[in-house]
Amino acid sequence: MGMEVPLIRFDVLTILCILLVLPVAYAEIHYTLKGFSLVFRRRPEILADAPWRLEPGQILPLMILVKDAHRFPVKIEQVSVRIVYEDGSVENQFLDGLPKTIETQWWHRLWEIEPKKKGHIQLSAQFNALYLKTGKSHTFQTDNLWSSTHRPLDIMIAPDPLPAFENWHSGDLHFHSANTNDQVEYGAPLNPAVRMAGALGLKFMAVTDHSYDLDDRMDNYLEHDPELPKWHAMHLETEKIEKETGLVVVPGEEVSCGNHRNENTHLLLLNNRHYFPGAGDSNERWFQNQPDMRVHDILNQIDEYTLAFAAHPGVTFAPLQRILLRRGIWHCRDFRHPRLHGLQIYNGGGSRHFKRGRKMWIRELLRGRRPVVIAGNDAHGNFNRHRKLGRPFLYIAESKEHTFGRGRTLLRLTNGPNRKNIMDAIRQGRAVISTGPVMDMRIMNKSGDSAGIGDTITGQKFTLQIRGKSSAEFGHIKYCRIYLGDLLLKKERLFKQFESSVPAYDFSDQIEFNNEAPAYIRAELDTQSGINQYFCLTNPVFLNTELHSTK
Repeated sequence: MGMEVPLIRFDVLTILCILLVLPVAYAEIHYTLKGFSLVFRRRPEILADAPWRLEPGQILPLMILVKDAHRFPVKIEQVSVRIVYEDGSVENQFLDGLPKTIETQWWHRLWEIEPKKKGHIQLSAQFNALYLKTGKSHTFQTDNLWSSTHRPLDIMIAPDPLPAFENWHSGDLHFHSANTNDQVEYGAPLNPAVRMAGALGLKFMAVTDHSYDLDDRMDNYLEHDPELPKWHAMHLETEKIEKETGLVVVPGEEVSCGNHRNENTHLLLLNNRHYFPGAGDSNERWFQNQPDMRVHDILNQIDEYTLAFAAHPGVTFAPLQRILLRRGIWHCRDFRHPRLHGLQIYNGGGSRHFKRGRKMWIRELLRGRRPVVIAGNDAHGNFNRHRKLGRPFLYIAESKEHTFGRGRTLLRLTNGPNRKNIMDAIRQGRAVISTGPVMDMRIMNKSGDSAGIGDTITGQKFTLQIRGKSSAEFGHIKYCRIYLGDLLLKKERLFKQFESSVPAYDFSDQIEFNNEAPAYIRAELDTQSGINQYFCLTNPVFLNTELHSTK
């Protein structure tokens, strides 16, 4: 674990690969290449983390995480917390219950903080630590990573709950736990992640660790274990957490596998009961970057309980990543397998990638398929902000992207959240994705039948009821756009657009229309709070698709 072991010779090509191929990796600081690393320090990683927002009625969990203290033992002598409120008032307190020494590979603890006021707060955790191997004392704020900003955690103490309608529940469907752990990145232990989910207002989450990490030894990410202890431990842990907390944790896997061109792409599996290998773009086998399995091979083998999604299909890669890691993209042919349930088009940020994924999804809808879109954040821990290696071994970079719970999948769950209901709702497309506001719609025909998001209805004359909701946290509603996709003409058009003339957090309308052709209706909602923009996008309601061929 974190051993200073070179994988290949230290030459010009190696340096280029390290510096240019992995610009989005996360901050594992103890792996070096023949001793080269500017971020390496003879001390464990120590950081404070907390959710970026706190749901009303929740107590703020503050996590202290220490990693690699089995190599670099530490004594944290004192941690003081300073909270600065929007009005300038300040609150200070000390954390108690700190251990005398920490000398394990992973150590974490949660403290409960009760802010006295709502709104944005700045929370600083100041550490006094003694590194036992060197005998040096170190005072630092927020984390001890060299070159990080060390700035306070920015947290919204929300005055209102997450926007939602009755029977709709929020979750994050792409999260990496501590089982994702390798030369450049690691996630967070699952127990504190579950506590963070509750504080954010989430009712479910999926833990989707990398295929090339789940086959490693528990204590050494450079060695494989054919017994798959990480894989089996993850499944046992998710079951235990559900029984103890009530929050639904769906086990899964992010598999590196080959597209139809045999290039490495990522497939997101939810609730898979069998492990699928995939290390083509893992950097574990330098210049041996062939995929272990093809996308279609995996889809042919998944069982009826597993859902499969194209992971972040709108993401593109730099030329060196395509050459050295054989990374590719999702193509039309890769979407055609009947067991591919949909696309994870929101991945924690990057509007260009999201828009490209949305375009792919619409293209597949117009071809008569029914791919479901979901959202996840691809967070490796990262509950408040995203810490990563801006360039491996050179410096730490930080952003708000890829933080847990910022993008949500909302599911209509009539009988409440449990694993079966969640999987059924995802399978049927009873879902919207959101970074803040929410939408719902229902279509009725003249016979009195009705259909919600993900459903199908037949007829010629319809009534569409649509509604949206936001909050002060996510801003006033700006636009609502309704799109109609004609499955015979294979074209999508803007069916109706509403622009708010007065500031409002709620929206509703009813539209009567005629349509005899096979089609779908979907909607998007935009809100704005200051300079920040948020959106909601629905899966479709389908019209007359059971009466016509759409091939």
